[in-house]
Amino acid sequence: MKHSNPHGSGAKGPDELRRQIEHTRSQLGDTVAQLVGRADVKGRARARAADLKDKAGAMTV
Repeated sequence: MKHSNPHGSGAKGPDELRRQIEHTRSQLGDTVAQLVGRADVKGRARARAADLKDKAGAMTV
């Protein structure tokens, strides 16, 4: 039974497979780093907004 690979050609041997795995890991690592960075930006923005809200509340008292 032969399996088809919709994402391109299969590895030609164990060394090629290892290279493909490392490439995929690198891509996934980059994607995760970008997502974490975005989450961090949102968290910092929320913290900054809360600080400004507290300062504005203190000024009106």
